[in-house]
Amino acid sequence: MTAGLVWKSWVPRWLRWAIRKGCLKPQIALYTKSISGSGIQNPGPGVGTARTPSPGPNYKPVVAAVFAAVLLLAGYWLLVHRRRESGSREKRKVFLIHAAPWAALEATTGVVSAATGLLAIPPLLGPGTVVDGAILLAGLAWIWHRSRSDSGRYR
Repeated sequence: MTAGLVWKSWVPRWLRWAIRKGCLKPQIALYTKSISGSGIQNPGPGVGTARTPSPGPNYKPVVAAVFAAVLLLAGYWLLVHRRRESGSREKRKVFLIHAAPWAALEATTGVVSAATGLLAIPPLLGPGTVVDGAILLAGLAWIWHRSRSDSGRYR
């Protein structure tokens, strides 16, 4: 039996050149070829295709959704529910201007993380956690400030 690499003729010339020069690292399948000429892929345990490790679960979208819900609930409670002196139209305006953007920003980081893997959680104390925590704290501080200043009216 002989061992060799499977090299198809349909691979473009530029791709073969990039692999030879080391620009690309393809996943290589090892096969054995018997004397009769039949190729057998993956002849045994421990021999086979090279695999990249999976990155694991990404909890950032879930954390971002929970934090966005917290921001929306806090904004509703402090800016809409507790305000008795203004009309419903002004309450909605204050809520949309001061609470909804923070929740939208939080949700956007979750969507970006789900799509690209950036700011992934875990690691527990990594950049994803720092960004989520900063947005949550800044949003809660802003909502609290707007609910206390000038009886919460929009300036």
